[in-house]
Amino acid sequence: TCESAVQLRKAGKVTVRESSLKELGTTHFRYGVVDEHFD
Repeated sequence: TCESAVQLRKAGKVTVRESSLKELGTTHFRYGVVDEHFD
């Protein structure tokens, strides 16, 4: 959510958040989940 993103930014953990999103994206791709599922 937007709030947690702001809190993470204030905590200086933006890079952690970004790497987590990349890992999630890799996991979704691995299981054949495509962008259409998120529309």
